[in-house]
Amino acid sequence: MTKIEPGITGTVEVCVTPQMTAVLEGREIHPVCSTFWLAYYAEVAARRAIEPYLGADDDAVGSIVEIRHQRMAAVGCNLLVTATVANFRASRVQCIITVTAKKTNTLIAEGIQEQVVIRKEALKNKIASAVK
Repeated sequence: MTKIEPGITGTVEVCVTPQMTAVLEGREIHPVCSTFWLAYYAEVAARRAIEPYLGADDDAVGSIVEIRHQRMAAVGCNLLVTATVANFRASRVQCIITVTAKKTNTLIAEGIQEQVVIRKEALKNKIASAVK
């Protein structure tokens, strides 16, 4: 992996859809963006931040995701999810996550996401020995 410096960012823009609302066991709980989808897009943004720095023989896997939901985002709200590299130590890349409403710049959520950089061959072996 090419050395990655703090401050590198990855972003993803997403419009909250009805499919992204809080649904548990097939039943809508709240008609606003769920924490689950915020965590998903945190992973996407973090991957976008580090992917250009992965070597040809490297891959990365998520190891931590923590999202603190601060405000609700209604269906139709456009969100900007930003992952900013905070540190890179011993193959672990930790990103600070912010989710803001694009129209108002309101903070919707914040947290961290960590990925572990691993050689593709080592990852292939781990996948082959995954618990079944």
